[in-house]
Amino acid sequence: MEGRRSPTLADQRLPDDVSDEEKTRRIVALQARQRDIQSALNARLVGQEVEVLVDAASRRRETELSGRTSTNVVVNLPGPPAWIGNTVRVRIERAGPHSVWGRAIAEGAAGDGVEG
Repeated sequence: MEGRRSPTLADQRLPDDVSDEEKTRRIVALQARQRDIQSALNARLVGQEVEVLVDAASRRRETELSGRTSTNVVVNLPGPPAWIGNTVRVRIERAGPHSVWGRAIAEGAAGDGVEG
């Protein structure tokens, strides 16, 4: 599983006495715990309004965009490609372990929620 990292002091001084099965069990448990932690953190954003810098079209859906909050949370939202490079006010509606999903909030006379 984990490759040897010679020539480290640990490799020189400590035996690798952990089986591959145990290493796999540990990493799977760690990843599950991290997924739970991140899901809980993202769930706290549901119902909140956040500023999102839209930086790309979504990799999964051509009708969606992707951006990040000032705290680096990935936000997916529907919108036109013209929003890329702009800041959009978004209300978060759903959360997952890797990102959140929301909709732009209509603002100003234009009603598009976009700030240039």
